[in-house]
Amino acid sequence: LLHKPLFWGLFQFISIFNNQINPILIFTSINLLFAILSLHVLKRILLNRNWNYPAINTATLFLMGTFVFLKYSFQVEAYTVPIFLSLLGSLYFEKQKFYTSSIWLGLACLFHQIHIFWLIGLWIVQLTKKQNIIPFILGLCIPIFGYISTSIWLKIPLFDIIFQDVNAGLVTTS
Repeated sequence: LLHKPLFWGLFQFISIFNNQINPILIFTSINLLFAILSLHVLKRILLNRNWNYPAINTATLFLMGTFVFLKYSFQVEAYTVPIFLSLLGSLYFEKQKFYTSSIWLGLACLFHQIHIFWLIGLWIVQLTKKQNIIPFILGLCIPIFGYISTSIWLKIPLFDIIFQDVNAGLVTTS
């Protein structure tokens, strides 16, 4: 929902300073920036879990060398921004800052729908412990409100927005 508007807005802003710039270069650079920021947040999560620096550095180097990191960090894909936001939400979740966590996780859902499961996954433990569920509801309200608002604003049925990729033939099942 927000991936294209974010990249378009950043491209328009950068074009003010240089209108001859290659959009693919800008989009790839933005993805790489968010991938690097994701590694930084992951390091903070591991530090929060009391990992030692050699283990953190080894894990980070291993992750940087994976096919997924290399592919999605250097291409114009919709995965790096929501992964960064979900990792940020996970970091705040571990620090017991549940409202902040829910906001980041809810925003991640606006960049890629699959991150709703990251949000739900982190909150299952809280729900089973009968902890305060208000942050969870807040996190769920962000994508719900975002999708309903977009549906009303664009005058497109909500179902068509949610299943846009499926309806466009971009998702195949066999």
